Amino acid sequence: RHQRLDGLPPMRLSDPYTLLSEFIFIDVQSPGDLGGMPTNPNVLVSIAEAYRGRDGPGKFLWEPRGFYDSVKGGGYDDVPAYAGTRLRRTEMVEAQELIERAQEAARQNA
Repeated sequence: RHQRLDGLPPMRLSDPYTLLSEFIFIDVQSPGDLGGMPTNPNVLVSIAEAYRGRDGPGKFLWEPRGFYDSVKGGGYDDVPAYAGTRLRRTEMVEAQELIERAQEAARQNA
């Protein structure tokens, strides 16, 4: 059920203002597609273990549009034709699977 939140009064979360999220964004500026992840692949495994639930370690979002080059003349939802079927789906994957897919996408983009 949709509930309108615009009528709620302002809220002070903490000093300084902080909002904790269940999502972790990993964005590393680097000359390669994977940032520093290949040099320390255990960092993702450690993060996944820290978010372990009853179904096992936490998972990561594989979003192909974040790893593949844009399709010339294509739209936002387009993924290059050379991306295999397995790599075209947006889905939650384990840490090692994320690294393997990112490396494969980087090879295909090259």
